[in-house]
Amino acid sequence: MSNGKLSKNDAGKWGIRYNGNRSVYEPSTRTYREVHEGQWEEYADEIVYYLNMQKQRSRHNDTETFNGEHNDGFKNYIANHPAYREELEHKYNRIFNTEIGVPVKTYPVHLEGWLDDSKTLKPHQWQSVHHLYREGKGISALGTGFGKTLTAIALHALLQQEGRIRRAWFQVPNNKVKDWVREIHDVMPSRTIGFVDP
Repeated sequence: MSNGKLSKNDAGKWGIRYNGNRSVYEPSTRTYREVHEGQWEEYADEIVYYLNMQKQRSRHNDTETFNGEHNDGFKNYIANHPAYREELEHKYNRIFNTEIGVPVKTYPVHLEGWLDDSKTLKPHQWQSVHHLYREGKGISALGTGFGKTLTAIALHALLQQEGRIRRAWFQVPNNKVKDWVREIHDVMPSRTIGFVDP
């Protein structure tokens, strides 16, 4: 595509403006069509195009050659246009960097009043405790049967032990109130629990 130039139109869309008359192959119809000098042809949004690792289909015959020839032009453009570079970085970060990284701390912590011979937390439960303790907020995304109750009790015990809270309030489904009370007493029998039994 040596006789075409990467450019934007008045609406800010990227495309190719041809320097001379030529025939362009259309893969979808397997035919050639004529383009004239100065004609501008839009292609995919440049941010989406490059963030998709340049694998998005083009209307041009040889996508790899097209990408290779225009990659440097694209880099030069964003290097010299701060506002556009900022938009690109913002979109990239929104798409690829918005997920919370998986916390890696899984080691157990001594909890005062916790019965050593009672239930012990598994690494994935400690991982959730460490994450919530460090962030001071959040969601424990443990599925059914993965031990959210024990994790919450351990987090409460750790927060109280470190002086970050005086007491905790747990809101649980009506049919789980007695289960939570029993579970807390199983691991920390010295705790005083006030609860409403529906």
